[in-house]
Amino acid sequence: KHAEQALNESYQFNNQIIRSAQEGIVVYDQDLNYKVWNPFMENLTGISSSEVTGKNPLDLPPFLNETAAIENLEKALKGESIQEVDLPFNILSSGKSGWLSNSTAPLYNTSNEIIGAITTVRNITERKHNEEMLKANEILLKELNADKDKFISILAHDLKNPFVTILGFLEILQERLREFDINTIENHINIINNSVENTFKLLEDILLWARTQSGKIPFSPHELYLSEIYSNVYNTLKATADSKSITMSFSELSEISLFADSEMLKTILRNLISNAIKFSNNGGTITVNAERRSSEITISVIDNGTGMKSNVLDRLFALSQVRSTDGTANEKGTGLGLLICKDFVEKHGGRIWAESKEGEGSTFCFTLPQ
Repeated sequence: KHAEQALNESYQFNNQIIRSAQEGIVVYDQDLNYKVWNPFMENLTGISSSEVTGKNPLDLPPFLNETAAIENLEKALKGESIQEVDLPFNILSSGKSGWLSNSTAPLYNTSNEIIGAITTVRNITERKHNEEMLKANEILLKELNADKDKFISILAHDLKNPFVTILGFLEILQERLREFDINTIENHINIINNSVENTFKLLEDILLWARTQSGKIPFSPHELYLSEIYSNVYNTLKATADSKSITMSFSELSEISLFADSEMLKTILRNLISNAIKFSNNGGTITVNAERRSSEITISVIDNGTGMKSNVLDRLFALSQVRSTDGTANEKGTGLGLLICKDFVEKHGGRIWAESKEGEGSTFCFTLPQ
């Protein structure tokens, strides 16, 4: 009776350990039929102990008869121990999926004879997810670094070229100043002045873009009227548009109000309308539309200018593809305007995109919260 009681207590003790374990415990007999399938395994797989006990893995869903798992169990019956095998699982009947790590070892009786196998299981789904995220972030970081390296080389090239022009003309003036007439001197000075202005604009855009990347530009959204922002930008750019006889118009449903940072919104519109003027022919038209869509406002800047090829359109907002393209009147640019627009729009939680056909003009659209 004492022996029976001790055996019963031992059974109860072991059973409590198995049931309360914070990892899966699976026990197989010599025929690899399931003998133990603890609550951790039930929660992990959504399969109850009664569904597997007494059955062979080959008679059950695919997850339970993975080739590697069967091979490891057969090795355990021959006395081998297998450590840390990672396996994916996807159980259609319960909708459970993820990754697990199991270790398998022989199960011995008191006579040191192998009577089965025992497997311990850990849920490593979160770890695998983190590893995948880490790999994805590493790939993304490499791509971003490559893009930034290319971007810096482009900027270096764009900064170097104007200085070559400036230094070249200054050298000519220095050497031949007394030989030139006043008209030649004036022409050379105008070229130097234009190069200096373009270089200064490029530096301003570089600094502004750098500040957006470092988060040093204050973001202060408040309720404002789109018509007031447009009027401000229109007054700034009217002289430039008039020089090419370009007509600008603003079409809105009514007095549209939205929630935005006024300085950022001015910068977005100013860059997009400046681009539209730059790539419009003399006598062209530019229209700014505003439209309510759900809880956001969609703003479009439409021109009937030169348009773009599809391969140019696809990489407009790519950091590694920044290019300064001359306008229809040989206007110079920095190539950074669209990157700044993209950063400012996304700061508001909006989106920006473009539609264009070569020779038929372009439409730039962005969204902002209403």
